[in-house]
Parts: sequence; C-alpha cells; structure tokens
Amino acid sequence: MLPPELLCSIVEYLAYVPEICHCERPETHFRTVSPDLVHVSLVNRHCRRICLPFIFAHVRIKSYNMRKLRDCCISNPAIAYSIKMLKASYCDKDGPEAFCELLPHLGRLACVDMRGNALNVAINHAMHQHPTISRILVGQLISMPPEFAPSDMSRVVAKCSEIYAPTLTERNEPVEKLVRYLAQGMKVARLDIHLPERLEENFGRQTFPGVQGFHLYLGYGLVLTSWLPGITATHPQLRKIQFFDQGYYFRRHHSFPFLSPVLDEVSQGYSSAFFPKSVTLNRPSPLGVVWLVTGLNLIVSSSLIDTLLLVSKHFPHIDTLALDLAEQTKYNVDDLIVALARFPSLRILHLTEIFSQLRCVKEKKERPWKPMRPLDKPDRAQKHAAAVESRIQWYASRIAEVSRLWRLSTS
Repeated sequence: MLPPELLCSIVEYLAYVPEICHCERPETHFRTVSPDLVHVSLVNRHCRRICLPFIFAHVRIKSYNMRKLRDCCISNPAIAYSIKMLKASYCDKDGPEAFCELLPHLGRLACVDMRGNALNVAINHAMHQHPTISRILVGQLISMPPEFAPSDMSRVVAKCSEIYAPTLTERNEPVEKLVRYLAQGMKVARLDIHLPERLEENFGRQTFPGVQGFHLYLGYGLVLTSWLPGITATHPQLRKIQFFDQGYYFRRHHSFPFLSPVLDEVSQGYSSAFFPKSVTLNRPSPLGVVWLVTGLNLIVSSSLIDTLLLVSKHFPHIDTLALDLAEQTKYNVDDLIVALARFPSLRILHLTEIFSQLRCVKEKKERPWKPMRPLDKPDRAQKHAAAVESRIQWYASRIAEVSRLWRLSTS
C-alpha cells in the first residue's frame, strides 16, 4: 500500500478533467470530476476515504434531485461536508423551495453557480444568510427579472454584463441596472460593450468592481480609446481586453496603435493578405501600463507562411492563434510547423479549412496515416470519412510534436 501522502498526491492529480484553457478565474470555474477518480475510489475503503472529498467537492444538481441530496446529506454528513461548490439547475415551480431547503445542510459550501437560473429575492437572501458561501455566480444581467431588487448583493459575481454605449440623450436601462447592482455590492467579471465608438473619455472614470475583462464589439464607426488608460489604471484586476470585428473594422481603420504597424505593412503591398477577426490584449502585471497582444483570430486570403512570419515578428507573445484559410494553395506541413515554431508562447491553435490544404513529402509515395477505427460498413462515404479523420489526426499530432521539439532545440 502506498503512503497516504503519495496516494493523496495521485488522487489530487486524477481528481478533475483537465481543461485546454482556463478562460475564467479559479473561483468562477466549475471543474468536472474525472472518471479515473471514480475508478480509484472503488479499489478499497482506504482509497475511497481519500477520494470522497474530491468526488463530491463539485456537484451538479437538478431540482428534482435536490430533496434526495438533502436527505443524503442528513444521513451521511461526510458527503455534506465534502461539497464546496454547487451548480444548481431548477426548471419547475418547486425548484426554488427545494434549493432553499438544501442549503442549510451544506456546512462547507463556498460557491454556488446559478448561471442559467433566474434569481429571486428569497433565494438571494438564503444564500447571503449561509455562513460559508462566499461566491454566487450568475450569468448575464439581462437574464435577471426587472423586479429583482435585493438590498444585499455583496457575494454575487456576474459572469458578464452587456451594455450598449449610450449617447448623451439616451436612457440606457442595462447600464442603469448594472450601476444599481454594483451599488448593492455585486461584482462583474466581464463587460461586453457594444457600439464602443460612442464611448467618451469620461467612461474611463467609471468603476466596475471585480471586472477582469472587456469584450468590445467593433462595427463601422471609428473607435477612439482615450478612455482606456483611465479605466485600466483604476481596475487592477482587469487583465484581458478582446476586440471583435463585426463589420470589417480592421480593414477600414488602423486606429489601434497595437495593430497599426502590421496592418500598415500589409496594406503597403506585403506578400501576404489577411485581416483579424478578433484581437486579445493581456496585461502581464496588475496596474501595469504594458499591454501585449496574446491572441489573434485571422482570416488568411493568401500566403499563409508569410503571414505567420509577419505576425510572429510583430506579436511574439501570442499564446492563442486561430487561422481560417480562405485560399486553395497547398502547403507543406513542415513549412507550417517551422512558421508556427516562431511563436514561443503558443499554447492553443485553432485551424479552419487548413488540413485539406496540407501536404507532406511522404504523401507522394505512401500514406503515413493509418485508419483510426475499424469500419462497420465499408462503403465509399465511410471510407472517405475515416481517411479524413485519420489524416487530420496525423497532421495535428505532427504539428504538436514537431513544433515542441523544434522549440526545445532552439531554446
């Protein structure tokens, strides 16, 4: 039998399904129990005792099972004290009442995920009266009923709030609702700002407690960012700003200084042609004045390899890259790998319409990929689907493995 400390380390490693990208802060992220953990818990009583707190730490529950969970917690206090995060979902009229009956029996509950549910004053009051709950996660503020007006929202964290930048003469209900809830102690993790061309410098003097990110949806009007230095200086938790092009904005305007050099180079006759669909900025340190381009979503209409070389020269800190190929040129997979290896921080790669355009040297003599699964009915459609699947898997594996080895050899 392994020592308890070593077994605990193994169990903690197996506890949850790993995520490709943690797009949310830890306190707003719901983790999924790994099937491997359940298997380990069935080995013997000793393993089950160690695994139990992890298995029940993050629980999803629907309204029709809430009273069953309540009864289970009454009869088995060990399970009740293991539950630290609860994702509740109620869709019938008895759901809110059953949820309020369940809460008092969860003595170590720290966070409740209410995204997808409508809050009411009674439920909000019950959660704020609970002695150990510190976070109540909700979705968009637009889903909250207009009559919802509790006196205390200090534990509520909204995942995002959509606002439409107003003109001086407009009455803006989403903004008014957001300001009212913030005054009652609520925090908002992300602001989704539509019509950002209307934002003026005084927007930079507003405060949004807890905000960690901005999404700006760009249309046709020119966006001025004179408000940006003020709002970034007063929000130390603001670490990410994303710009989404909804009207060919980056083709018509080169107004953002972080993009101007590369867009100017393309417009002056560079050998590649592309335009960004979205751009992500990250701030390495709180209250820092330096913002880095760490994410790009590009539509490439010509010269994919030249595009990657140009982008890597201007944006060496990219960790997330999405490429959508809008041309029919064939590319050697090894040339693509060499170009991708010029991004030393790259962790996530999204490829659209690219695998069909890739070729390898061996392909003229033999197919280096093998079928991934046997075919039940080897008709023409299934054979083609299996070939495409195995080809994509082979190219993706080669890109991931060779890029890693190439970076190691050059570091």
